[in-house]
Amino acid sequence: WAEEVSVYLQAAVSQIDWSVVFRPHLGYYSLVPNLITTLGLRVDGIYGVAAWTTWTSFVVMILCLLAPLFLVSRFWSTRWKRTAILVFTLTAGSAEIWLNTVNIQHYLCAFTCFLLLSDLSGWSVGVRRYVYGMTVLAALSGVTSVLLLPLVALRMRWQRPDDSPWKTMLGIFCVAVLVHASWFILSAAETGSSR
Repeated sequence: WAEEVSVYLQAAVSQIDWSVVFRPHLGYYSLVPNLITTLGLRVDGIYGVAAWTTWTSFVVMILCLLAPLFLVSRFWSTRWKRTAILVFTLTAGSAEIWLNTVNIQHYLCAFTCFLLLSDLSGWSVGVRRYVYGMTVLAALSGVTSVLLLPLVALRMRWQRPDDSPWKTMLGIFCVAVLVHASWFILSAAETGSSR
């Protein structure tokens, strides 16, 4: 939790208004840590923020790990393969990234990779909402996910040429790139003016 305190909590404490939610930290913009730290601070005070960030990290991590259960793919077509993928996804990285909003971008990138490797057709309404919601979250909270979204949009275009979801993914990508680029420029301008 030290990273969250030194970056996101410090920024939330120093800003009285909600503008901190829209500020880049660590050289990039990440919606989830900004929003949850600020919201937790405003609702439960400085002693309650750790619970907010920990529980949010847990929920996002679980939502990312559910992708192989919701999305169909030849890569995880059996229960054994799905279990192996989930275990590998949890244990491949350092335990430091567990339950930490700063590092949930790694799980959001895993979600984007699962999406890229899945069959992009035949989604139910619930799966479509899950995919679009998680994609927006990944696009606004993880730079690596933004880099993979054009590939997802191209796969959707190739696999579903008469459908519009690929246009939605491409739109999400364009908005995310615009948001990240704007905050990068803002961050660089603020760093340059403070010198």
